[in-house]
Amino acid sequence: MNHRMVDRPEPTPKSQSDIALLGRLVKQARPYWGHISAILALRMFGVPLALLTPVPLAIAVDRVVGSDELPGFISPFVPDAWTDSNLGLLAFVAGFQLLIVLLTQLQELGSYALRAVAGQGLAKEFRSKLFAHLQRLSLRYHDTQGMAESVYRVQMDAPAIRDVAINSVIPTLGSAVTLVAMVFVIARIDWQLALVALAVSPMLFGLARFYNTRMRPRYREARRIEGFSIRVVQEALTAFRVVKAFGREKGEQDHFEEQADLAVEKRVWLGWAEGVFGLLVNMTIALGTALVLYVGMRNVLNGQL
Repeated sequence: MNHRMVDRPEPTPKSQSDIALLGRLVKQARPYWGHISAILALRMFGVPLALLTPVPLAIAVDRVVGSDELPGFISPFVPDAWTDSNLGLLAFVAGFQLLIVLLTQLQELGSYALRAVAGQGLAKEFRSKLFAHLQRLSLRYHDTQGMAESVYRVQMDAPAIRDVAINSVIPTLGSAVTLVAMVFVIARIDWQLALVALAVSPMLFGLARFYNTRMRPRYREARRIEGFSIRVVQEALTAFRVVKAFGREKGEQDHFEEQADLAVEKRVWLGWAEGVFGLLVNMTIALGTALVLYVGMRNVLNGQL
């Protein structure tokens, strides 16, 4: 069988902005708005927990070892009998640390359960709509694109709605709220530190924008090549009697491996690109952290903190 891959142009989707795609995503996720809202609420609940995480250690160092006063928002929760006792304060700090960890784990458990329900439900609903849409398409489309391409889209591309709605949008919103909260706390301590912490934000935005613009077409190309690999398997197994009759097993195997090698090569390249992007992002964050450390210690030495 002659399976020579033909570079058929992929149907060009209508050009849509990310905002328009987000609007379609919101509409598609309507049956699971309640679950997604609960996931977002739990994510927001994690913000104060994240801010409280260093507080027990700070109390132990500043109040038990040192002589500073308890933070104002903590004092009402400390029994009077423990206020002047180092052992009592240590017991409170230990219990406070356990409480933060417990609440954090319960928040993550609830988020995990809700993400599983909403994510799988979204993928199932989207697969159903894709399948119904494929059945409405003409025979000419399926003859041109191949059945394997359609199967790949339904099985492999449909879960993308879960990845975007559950694993991307919600963490992004939660991280944005966390960033605002932390910048507010830092600004209350030293406005210069807050400005330094925000200085790297435009660089991170620029890196993300550049990566998204350059890599999105390459990810589509990788999926297209993977779809051709599935097509080789589907066509060989559909005509398996003919393949057996003419002894074409070795040719079909070679053709499959050729397509698989192309897919691996493309995915390896994408892996390297993701690694370089991660390196640039982490180095940018490290630069911001170093600047915060430098400015903070300078202000401490100058008596401004």
